Amino acid sequence: MRILIYEHICGGGMGEWPLPDDLKWSGEGMLRAVVQDFINIGCRVVTTLDRRVELSLPGTEVHCIDGNDIESTVERLAKSANATLIIAPETGGALERWARRLDAWQVRSLGSSADAVALCGNKLKTFEHLRAHDIRTPATTVFDTATARDSALIATSDDKANFVVKPIDGAGCEGTFRFTNNLDAATRKAIVRAQSHVIQPWIAGHAMSVSFMITKRKTFPLLVADQIITGLPAVRYEGGCMPSRSIDRRSATHAASRAIETVEGLHGFVGVDLVVDPNGECWVIEINPRLTVSYCALRRVSHVNLAKVMVGRGAPGRWHSRRLLFDTRGSITEVER
Repeated sequence: MRILIYEHICGGGMGEWPLPDDLKWSGEGMLRAVVQDFINIGCRVVTTLDRRVELSLPGTEVHCIDGNDIESTVERLAKSANATLIIAPETGGALERWARRLDAWQVRSLGSSADAVALCGNKLKTFEHLRAHDIRTPATTVFDTATARDSALIATSDDKANFVVKPIDGAGCEGTFRFTNNLDAATRKAIVRAQSHVIQPWIAGHAMSVSFMITKRKTFPLLVADQIITGLPAVRYEGGCMPSRSIDRRSATHAASRAIETVEGLHGFVGVDLVVDPNGECWVIEINPRLTVSYCALRRVSHVNLAKVMVGRGAPGRWHSRRLLFDTRGSITEVER
């Protein structure tokens, strides 16, 4: 079986634009991990690499991308493969564009449908969808960067209320800021300079993520991870630890499962970010319709090669007993349970 694995940041999708360090490091970690897993189940793996990326992928057919020829190259490689896995951020519509291209080329995708990506990749649309299905999620409205305020949310809150402002299509806390309502409008405007942001109340509590593998026949919950979120006012995602030891992990899995059941077209690896508040209530923050860096740790504790599950040849089984700390580069450290 010939598999094309395309990682947008490392694979040439940025053209001549600079490679964002954080997304590049995450992309390298995920690409290295999933390539090895497909090789281990006997697949012939082909991928692309930006000429500026130095990454060793033994046993892989690597096509070097120099300039802006990526779309035609990926089309040619996808049409010669049995299936294609796209790893890309939602930012700027990148993941959705690739999903729609795969549809147009009539090739098999190992990821979610373009419509599912369009929904989950837009935080305002995700909020509206989840609320319509009675899924608990933070109120979300457009953040007006011209006035640096949102009358519907900020004006009705007290001065100590916390808010988070994030790109409407961001990934990995990129461009995400947290502030209190007593921060003056001019300062908020200085913090958030980009367009197309949304604002939400900051949900205090335990940040978690739940990973799933979705096949044509069944949805498999994998493991729950504790997320490491730091920073003020700039918010950063630093990785996580799995499996979670929280007493809330079952309720988090239930809430995440309910959320993904409402989205038609989710397929392959999917991650759901949540916060469990001090009252034990689960708030779904977002749905990631793509491979996430959690995969790098999951593959290390799974008895079953997750690439086999991805192509419909198996099901997740037992998990190793060790507990792993992972960062956004996909680096793994074993910790005490």
